[in-house]
Amino acid sequence: KKDCPYCHEFAPVVQHFAQQYDFNIEGLSAEEGCFEGMSCLKNKGAVETLNPEGAYPLLYLANPATNDVIPIARGFISQSALLENVKYAIKFLEQQGGLL
Repeated sequence: KKDCPYCHEFAPVVQHFAQQYDFNIEGLSAEEGCFEGMSCLKNKGAVETLNPEGAYPLLYLANPATNDVIPIARGFISQSALLENVKYAIKFLEQQGGLL
């Protein structure tokens, strides 16, 4: 959310994480625009489905080919906590027999 101060603090953490671990970032917004240096899709329906409470920031690990979505962060977290959450998500996916 463009006017969320926590999102503005979290965006550089996510961008740095994505660069360090070779992840692609795609923003999702209910309104026009996104953060500087980040591409963003406008899809109000998807935002309402993924975030009915309207809590920001949220971060998901997603596979657009399969529409699999796993929550990774709710609110601002550190890069080390982000790495731990991604590791847990990958471990869960491996136990389920697939990777995103």
